[in-house]
This record gives sequence, structure tokens and C-alpha cells, in this order.
Amino acid sequence: MLKQAEHCLYACAAYSLHANGCCLSEAQIYFRADGPLVEYASDSGVLYPPALDRMAASWRSRLPVSVHLQPLTGEILKTVVARAESGAHTLLIVDSRSLSYKPFYIAGESRDHTVVLLGLDRSRGVARVADLFLLEPTGAVCGYEGETDWGPLSEGVRHALWFGDTETNVILGEKDIRAEEDMTGGLRRFFESESTPGTGLSAYRQWLESLALRADSCANDSDLPVLCQQAHYRLRIGSIYHLLQYTKSSLGPRKLTRYEQPLLQIQLDWKRTGATIFKAGVKKDKKALRFAAETAVGRLEALRGLLVEIAEACTTSRGSS
Repeated sequence: MLKQAEHCLYACAAYSLHANGCCLSEAQIYFRADGPLVEYASDSGVLYPPALDRMAASWRSRLPVSVHLQPLTGEILKTVVARAESGAHTLLIVDSRSLSYKPFYIAGESRDHTVVLLGLDRSRGVARVADLFLLEPTGAVCGYEGETDWGPLSEGVRHALWFGDTETNVILGEKDIRAEEDMTGGLRRFFESESTPGTGLSAYRQWLESLALRADSCANDSDLPVLCQQAHYRLRIGSIYHLLQYTKSSLGPRKLTRYEQPLLQIQLDWKRTGATIFKAGVKKDKKALRFAAETAVGRLEALRGLLVEIAEACTTSRGSS
């Protein structure tokens, strides 16, 4: 049975690495990829997760394996097929509409989604995949391991990513300590990003400020629901929601007891922000969207303050141990 996951890419990476003997948690994979360093594109007004090539570069410097990331070409597809037929794992970043095992994927909006290609039966035209973060329309998250049509999947692949052999056997005998170290390093790089426009904390600030302005510039009633739906999705997937959840899951029992309530409160605040943004779209309420975005800008300082405190507490405890 597949474990409950938080994000498709990081969960698939952890799943594949674990099969290679590299036992890192999903949260550790996220922080080693510099997942907190989201990017804001001022020309489109969109908040993005870190670019794949940048995450792969971060992994190369922090994982005990080789990391191979390739945009799909005919030659790379041949490599992917050969790996699948040999039973080797390959992460596929695909157009979600190419996944045939769920009707809502086929009928839904085109989005990048990551699955693990586990095997391939070309005679039957089916691939076996693991989808570790299957987000149902209801908001529930589950996992899927089974077959999907190979034809649509092969046409929907955007990038292929795979890991080489493990150079050292990464067994987490001091799991809590190592997870906290990865989290602390990731958070410190997140704080340092404030001086880089369009990255990390500054990306959130620019995006939320632009969201408040764009609320008034929607030309007609149909534009606002789309803007709000996209903003809600950007908050939920790969950004603040995940930053907080991965921070929480990285804390050892003693520190979790100390910071669990503040983390729960700030998670609740941001979920309320997301819900308000979503409802503003349903009600076509520009003022509500602008208010939610402006309020969220003010919450960034509280977010930063709590994460700084957590990072410093983890660093201090390691220094005194």
C-alpha cells in the first residue's frame, strides 16, 4: 500500500530513491531540492515552484546518487522504454491529461504531474505506474499503483528524471537529527532568498501584491473565478502549505511538542487565506480577493518569524549536544 504523500514530485523521488537504498523522507527530498525557493514571473503574474533544472542541480549537490533530468526527445523516450522494460524506476513529469486511469485527469485542466514508471508491456500497450499524490476533485489525496495506457502517456511526457546507483547507503539511524539538519539548511537558504527579487519570500510578496492589483483589473465576471481558482491552487501545491507541512514533519518529537501549536495556527491562517481566495472567485467578489491578498502579505512576516525561530532552535540544540 502506498504511503500518504504531500506532493507528487517529492513523493515520487523519495519512493524511487528508497528503492535504490537511499532512505530519505519526502520532506528531506523537498529541502534538498530547495523546494521553498518558489519563483514569481512578473510578466505573467504567476507563482511557480522552482524550475526542474534548478531542483536537479540542488539534488546533484546534496544526494549520494547521480541525477539525470532530460526533456523528452525520441532518444530519451527509447531510454525510458529500456529502463521500464528492465524494471528500473523513471520519474515522468507528464501532462496530467495523459493519465487514463482517472476520468478527472483526462477531462481536467492540463497540469504538470509526476508519476513513477515502474514497468511497460508494449504488447498490450500498457505501462505500470505509481501515482503517489492523486488529488481527487473532492480534495482528498490517495495513491494509485497500476496500469495506464502507454500511448497517451508516452505522448504526454514532458521530462524524464531518474537516479543512478547509491554511492553510500543512506540509512537514517539518527532520523530526527538528519531531517532537522536538512530542514534547517533549506530554511536558511529560504531566508537568504529575500535579497533576490522573484525568489522565495520576495516571490510570495510580489505575487500577493500583484494578486491584489489584478483583482481590480479583471475585465469581466468570468476572469475573476479563473484568477481565484489558479491562486488557490498555487497556494496549495508546492508553496506555503507544503513549506509548513514539511517543516512540521521534519521536527523531532521534543521540538514538535514545542512548535506544534504555533505551526498548526499558522497553517490554519494560510488555509483560511486560500479558502477566502477561492470563495471570492465563486462569489465574483473583487474586494474579497483584494482583502485576502493584502492580509496575506501581512502574514508573511509572521511566517518568516516562526520559521527563523524553529531554524535557530534546531541549530542551537545541535551545537549544545
